[in-house]
Amino acid sequence: MSFLPHSLELNAFVVFGVLILLGMLGGMMAHKSMVFPRITAFMLVGLVFGPSGLGWVNDEMLSNGKVFIDIALGMIMFNLGRTLNLAALRRIPGIYAASAMEIALTFSFVAVGFMALGAHWLSALLVAAIGISASPAITMMVIQEFDAKGPVVTRTLPLLAFNNLGAFVVFTALLPLIYINEHTGAQAWMDIATMVLHPLYLLAGSFGLAYVIYVLGRLLLHPRLGATGLSPFPLLLGMLAFGIGFSALLELSAMLTSLLLGMMVANLKHTVALREESFGAQEEIFLIILFVIAGAKLHVAELGQYIGWALLFVALRTAGKLTALLACQPLTGTTWKQSVGITGMLTPMAGLAIGLTQMTESLFPTLGSGLATLILAGVAILETLGPVASEWALKWNKEIKKDSGVQH
Repeated sequence: MSFLPHSLELNAFVVFGVLILLGMLGGMMAHKSMVFPRITAFMLVGLVFGPSGLGWVNDEMLSNGKVFIDIALGMIMFNLGRTLNLAALRRIPGIYAASAMEIALTFSFVAVGFMALGAHWLSALLVAAIGISASPAITMMVIQEFDAKGPVVTRTLPLLAFNNLGAFVVFTALLPLIYINEHTGAQAWMDIATMVLHPLYLLAGSFGLAYVIYVLGRLLLHPRLGATGLSPFPLLLGMLAFGIGFSALLELSAMLTSLLLGMMVANLKHTVALREESFGAQEEIFLIILFVIAGAKLHVAELGQYIGWALLFVALRTAGKLTALLACQPLTGTTWKQSVGITGMLTPMAGLAIGLTQMTESLFPTLGSGLATLILAGVAILETLGPVASEWALKWNKEIKKDSGVQH
């Protein structure tokens, strides 16, 4: 009997080690260049070693790395939710009006622009809904990397959260239209319960799950019921893992659940310890893996196939956000320079956009296949430009020190 392994199968530990080492290689590249931020280097390394490059990171490794992506995105959305303290937001002039205007104009610009150029009306609406979303991962990591502070940062963080919440709400509101479009005649009306209940289930289910987790966390923090004297970090990590795991089990959105949980921690009582606790160095490890995998998933062939539509999508999305922010200047008190800077900070788009696209593919394969290719092409452009645009926006508005190079 041979004691040697019969087959070499990758496991999560191998994937974890490989991705961390590739991330370190990306960090070394960024340090040597002193030109672009670490995030760009992480993604570039993923692209070079991924399926579109040398193939060292193959599709199996990307599939096994999904758990790390879920954890990273959960941490990001939870932290973003914690920035939405409603009492603090009331002190930011015009933030609600600016957010509503930005969501409305981004959706309108993309939808009308696509339909005007011949896109199917339903595809145009779905692309527009997804285009509302923004990627907090890149923006928040650039802010942390430069320790940036100022009016642009203060306004960008709540807008990021409202963008993702708005994108999910608009997308789920469109689900009944997809059901009607996919089924004609009697079949469409037979599915009316699904049309109505599925969007409600996604929204109410994610909210309910987040609230249950919040209540459990609050009970464990109570001096009479919980363990006193212990660090809140294990509880924070446990709550996040609970939310991600049960979201998958119940077929809810883990990102939405994490965002709502963060908002509850920020606004409801008895969670002060959780508001102030950070994930620390553990978060950076998962972020490195997230961006290496994001780079590995970029498909150059898809970008070439849909380059025209992707560039149109990027242009219309940017125009919608910029127009809204400029129009709301009398309410927000921002300068045109700050409005342009905030638009630059909102450039990245990835996690939620991909998640909503995958949901469309799983529910409606015919409609979702073409949509996925277009969105992935748009993501490839926006994720490439995102770190550079975010860094430029901060430096242009002098919210990082003039002599602050990229500390890689």
